[in-house]
Amino acid sequence: MHERDDPLPPTPAAGAPAPGSRPAAAADVAVLHEEHVASLAERLEHDLRVEEHTAQRILDAARRRFALVGIRRTTMDDIAAEAGVGRATLYRRFAGRDDVVLATVAREFQGFAHDVDARMRALDDPRDRFVEGFVAIVRAARTHPLLQRLLEIEPDLVLPFLTTQGALLLRFNRSFLAEHLAAGQRAGLLRAELDPDLVAELIVRLCHSLLLSPSGLIDADDDESLRSLGRRYLAPVLFARPAAD
Repeated sequence: MHERDDPLPPTPAAGAPAPGSRPAAAADVAVLHEEHVASLAERLEHDLRVEEHTAQRILDAARRRFALVGIRRTTMDDIAAEAGVGRATLYRRFAGRDDVVLATVAREFQGFAHDVDARMRALDDPRDRFVEGFVAIVRAARTHPLLQRLLEIEPDLVLPFLTTQGALLLRFNRSFLAEHLAAGQRAGLLRAELDPDLVAELIVRLCHSLLLSPSGLIDADDDESLRSLGRRYLAPVLFARPAAD
């Protein structure tokens, strides 16, 4: 049942772009344009979460639509119908589809970081926290339902965001991991001479490679294989003292 909202934004004429959307000749996905990447980066860095209930309902609906038919085939009207809200309610919270896409991606990133952080903080041993964090990052990326679905139905749209235009993904994950590494240094657990940002980027690039090329001597779909890699080759480089026997 849709909410009644007056006045409604005008319905575009046939062949005209929807309010807030790009013309058909433009590239399809907002997140791949520099100005939108900057907007998404701002959302992430300043933790601009959308807390209001109706906005969350709209983002939940958008996520379902994106997973069902992809981003290209999802319109603002589709999102409104899926969320059970009127068009005016939708446009009061989001200027157009670009804004919905950006908010959805930002929320997915933040949920990803929260889940990884929770798994790390549940463990007492610093090495175990690091190793499980490494495993959790690879596992979350390899099994993320929306990401995997979009890679299946719209790979040409998503892959640039993970490859040639992957600076935002690298930047966000590097910042997230560097905070943990810097905290470990302050606690005297990690080697003092390490550069947290540089080490974080190296680890993120490794995780990124495992996401895109999971087959090889390192099995990205085997958690024990990832744990062994973390314990044997990554942790010894980072930690100031050897693990206790």
